[in-house]
Amino acid sequence: MTSPLLPQALLRQLDERTRTARAEVDRLEEAIADLAGRLQEARQLLTRLEATRQTLTELDEQTPPEAAADLPAVYQQIPAILAGTSEGLRTKDVCRALGLPDEPEHTEGTRAKLKRLVG
Repeated sequence: MTSPLLPQALLRQLDERTRTARAEVDRLEEAIADLAGRLQEARQLLTRLEATRQTLTELDEQTPPEAAADLPAVYQQIPAILAGTSEGLRTKDVCRALGLPDEPEHTEGTRAKLKRLVG
């Protein structure tokens, strides 16, 4: 329905500006959704890293110095590697730091060692 009071050219301009504004709103909502997902992933990573640091600190405090000396060399190297970084490491990263390939057979062995250290 057309209005007798508003010129058609003005209504067309308004319609065009409305479409442009709606497209901008849609684009911004998509960007916000993407950022929200990335933020959630970053928060999860941060939580894991903080938990890893806390666990390692607790283990270090609980391990008597003579107990650490009785461990095989690789078990002594792992805490040093983890303490030398401000970020958490994945098992593959620990393998590389130990000079091991990051193939499944080595990562699974290293993962088992990490679990034994935590246990």
